Amino acid sequence: MEQYTCKNCVNQFEGLFCNVCGQKPAHRLDIKHVLHEVAHVFTHADKGIFNFVKKVLTHPGTMALEYVEGKRKKYFNPFQYLFLIVGVTVFALSKSHIMEDTMNSVGAKKGSAELLRFQHIIETFIQKYFNVVLFLMIPVYAFFSKLFYKSKGYNYAENVVLQCYIQAQQNTIFAAGYLAVYFFRSQLGGMPFMIFTLVIGVILNGIACRQFFKVSLLQGILKTILIYICIEIVIIVSVMILTFFYLMFLKH
Repeated sequence: MEQYTCKNCVNQFEGLFCNVCGQKPAHRLDIKHVLHEVAHVFTHADKGIFNFVKKVLTHPGTMALEYVEGKRKKYFNPFQYLFLIVGVTVFALSKSHIMEDTMNSVGAKKGSAELLRFQHIIETFIQKYFNVVLFLMIPVYAFFSKLFYKSKGYNYAENVVLQCYIQAQQNTIFAAGYLAVYFFRSQLGGMPFMIFTLVIGVILNGIACRQFFKVSLLQGILKTILIYICIEIVIIVSVMILTFFYLMFLKH
């Protein structure tokens, strides 16, 4: 059998794949190969993005459970997909102006000039760095998920995986909604929109928890509500602390 030198890791091997890094014997690129690789990412059997999207929209908890149990090559990489879809969500939000409309309609306009200025700083940061805020919230969701489902025996990292799949699902759905608002020039925002997205988020999260933790849908939804309440408390306390430090030390 012919022996090859892996162009990726310089390992000597025989057969169809490098036994160290798994790469096939490399050959000179041509257009046909490049097009095949591009199509492979989107359409190849179980690992294609389209198959991942189809599955994550209905069974994020099941997919997270399979990943935790060791089936980590069955689908497209979930973390890579999450980065991609969050980018799409941020783009869709910026084009639809939903976030600006919502904040303008529900934001408190009372208080001192310094307080209003700090409120504006917070709102601007959230709008500009929504992707950062979303990724920072995943560990927080995972912390409370582990706390409320402690009896199930899943560790913190496994709860982080679950939350990544949940965010992959919800960002896929909401990104499509934001893009629809943009393309059809709809005016959508304010408190009704916030309530609608919150209710949808609770239901989707509850279904994912039912799939992952093997609990009833009612229990999944009730614990999701408790998790949301805890996170809201964390956000309020964090904003209060930041406001205090801004007013006391940073405003000048």
